[in-house]
Amino acid sequence: MKLTTHRGCDIVISESGYFSYIIDDVQSEHGFQTLRQVELEIDRILNAMAKGRKLDLAVVDSAGRHGTITGIHLGTSHITTSGCENDRLYPNVEWIANTLAQITELIRAMEDLRGRLHPFSLKTQFGYGKLTAEEYGDLLTKVEEDYVERLAAAEAAA
Repeated sequence: MKLTTHRGCDIVISESGYFSYIIDDVQSEHGFQTLRQVELEIDRILNAMAKGRKLDLAVVDSAGRHGTITGIHLGTSHITTSGCENDRLYPNVEWIANTLAQITELIRAMEDLRGRLHPFSLKTQFGYGKLTAEEYGDLLTKVEEDYVERLAAAEAAA
């Protein structure tokens, strides 16, 4: 008689009070004394079945590295990979790999442009906390001086 299910497998109890399981329409030959024993055995069998199945799916990660999806980690439920990072994965299709390469080049170009602009970046903080009227006037002078200095440098670099 069916009692319950565990991870998609039926757990049955015999007239003699022993528990058994049914996986893929095959009933276990061994009778278990407790429900917990049956659940642990189902877990052991299903985990062994899962470990035996491997994937070989070609992917490319967000950095453009080519690799494969090999399975799912039983402890963390995360995809396992070989040859690439497990951050953001895409099917290994030529247009996707080309698009990721373009993104990488754009990021490098953006970083280069930011580096070129950095020497001309204005200061945006000149202290901490509340200011007195005198401190406020002194800092306004420093803001103007910083602006004039960086403006002259930017115009000279043009």
